[in-house]
Amino acid sequence: MEDDDGLITEVPAHLRGQSAPPPELRREPAEQHLEPALEPALDAPPADHGRPTERTQVRAGTTHAGGVLRQPTGATVPAVWCPAGHFSPPDAPYCRCCGEPVPAQQPLRVPRPPLGALHLPEGQRVLLDRPAVLGRRPLPLPDGDPWPHLVELPADLTHLSRNHVAVELDGWHVLARDLGSSGGTALHAPGRPPIRLRPHDPHVLEPGQSLMLSGDFTVAFRAATT
Repeated sequence: MEDDDGLITEVPAHLRGQSAPPPELRREPAEQHLEPALEPALDAPPADHGRPTERTQVRAGTTHAGGVLRQPTGATVPAVWCPAGHFSPPDAPYCRCCGEPVPAQQPLRVPRPPLGALHLPEGQRVLLDRPAVLGRRPLPLPDGDPWPHLVELPADLTHLSRNHVAVELDGWHVLARDLGSSGGTALHAPGRPPIRLRPHDPHVLEPGQSLMLSGDFTVAFRAATT
């Protein structure tokens, strides 16, 4: 089914067989995704470019008592889907979530699902349903998404920059970009030597890889599981 803008909001029956529509396409009331106390922070971006309010910081931060924020961003991607209801890139032979074969089908344009999650040393998880900026006192980037996850790293780690690294989404790709930090950022891939990121140049981040900030703070990227 298509909405007024031509966006697929329900997978055709001949593609989904007996499976239920995937969660990414279900229309649910906003209150099922957001804590009521956080709703006012989502009405509009801050009026200026100063420090976000505490409410905005919690809204855009890591996992907290109410769980991970799930809020549509409006981004869409072409996708195919497996019988379990998971979306994958159009050229994927196997599902990126469950590993099952993807049947031959015409791609659909759908709201982009989360592309995985960032895992921090103390157990916090940042769902990549939108870009993220990590640092000791992170702010949205002037040329970036106005509503990224702002991931505030420990203030006592003074060798980390206030805006240290950005994790951006481009279609189905996850990109890491050092923001000119003083301590630098290195990309670690299993079985390979670390790659130091050139400041401000994006680098594709693959599931299973990690970012080392200033040589001792690790952020791991893991693939989507649902």
